[in-house]
Amino acid sequence: MNDRFTLAVTGQSLIKHDIRDIPAPAFREVQSLLRQADLSFTNFEGTILGRHGGWPLKGSFFGCSDPVVLDNLRAIGFRALSLSNNHAFDLGPSGVLSTLEEVEKRGFLHAGLGRDQAQVSRASTATIGGRRVAIVAMDGGPGPDFMYAADGDDNRPARPGVNRLRLTQVL
Repeated sequence: MNDRFTLAVTGQSLIKHDIRDIPAPAFREVQSLLRQADLSFTNFEGTILGRHGGWPLKGSFFGCSDPVVLDNLRAIGFRALSLSNNHAFDLGPSGVLSTLEEVEKRGFLHAGLGRDQAQVSRASTATIGGRRVAIVAMDGGPGPDFMYAADGDDNRPARPGVNRLRLTQVL
């Protein structure tokens, strides 16, 4: 095993259209760095409008994207995503399901969003470059209560405004 492991980390990626063919030299240089790293990680700052549909839960601005943006992130060089952020629930539980489905279909290592409390609370792990890696992701909040969900079979009383669903984001 090589003693070197290169991790490339960026801030949030809020992408609404295809960016793969941007000819700017600086963009190409960043893309090259991301592709050369053993693992490149970004925060996907949005939710996917996919086959499960969705509805805006907060005002008139929300961060939904078509699934093709995930293809963009893969092509640029990203292999790991944080899905926990203030836009994760912009399309409600249906958007969460679509996001998870599309991210998993593309083979991203991801953390911070899940179908239930157990899934969202675990670190995501993979072997990359012969090394075992783990990622965790969490939203620092606080956001409006309706942005987050609790396990549907949780017997504790729900806080006012909290959706009783089996979809959860790490708070």
